[in-house]
Amino acid sequence: QLLSTLMSCKTSIDDIQQLAQTIENEYDIHPTNRVQELNQRWEHSIQSLSQRVQLLQDSVKTSESDIYSKSVEYPWQRAIAFNKVPYFINHSDQSTSWDHPKMLELMRSFSNFNDIRFSAYRTAMKLRTLQKRLCQKVVHSCWKRK
Repeated sequence: QLLSTLMSCKTSIDDIQQLAQTIENEYDIHPTNRVQELNQRWEHSIQSLSQRVQLLQDSVKTSESDIYSKSVEYPWQRAIAFNKVPYFINHSDQSTSWDHPKMLELMRSFSNFNDIRFSAYRTAMKLRTLQKRLCQKVVHSCWKRK
C-alpha cells in the first residue's frame, strides 16, 4: 500500500519539475536543484521500500517453511513439489504421500470400524474418533434442538 502511494506521488513530482523549469525560465530563480534533490529522494525511497518488502517476504517464506517442516517427525519429511504443493516423504519405507502422516494414521484408524454392521454406527464411531483426534470432547452446537 505504501509502495502504491509512493508511485502515485510520481505524477506530482513530475508536475513540480515542470513548474520549476517554467519558473526558472521566466524568473531568475533556480529551484531545479531542490526539485532534483526531491526526485532523488523519491527514487531512493522507492528502492529502499522495494528492498525492505523483498526482505520481509523472504523472511516470512523461510519461517513458514521451518514451521511446517517441524510438523512431521522422523522418518517423515515435508517437501514442496515444483508446483508449490506440499508432499511428505517417508524415509523408512521410501514412499511419498500428498497427505500429512497424521491424516494417513487417522484414515487407517477409520478402517478399523468397517466391520461394524450398520452404517449409522460406523459413521458415528468415525465421527467420534475424529472428535477425539481434534481434541473436541463434546460438540454441543451441532446437536442442540431448537
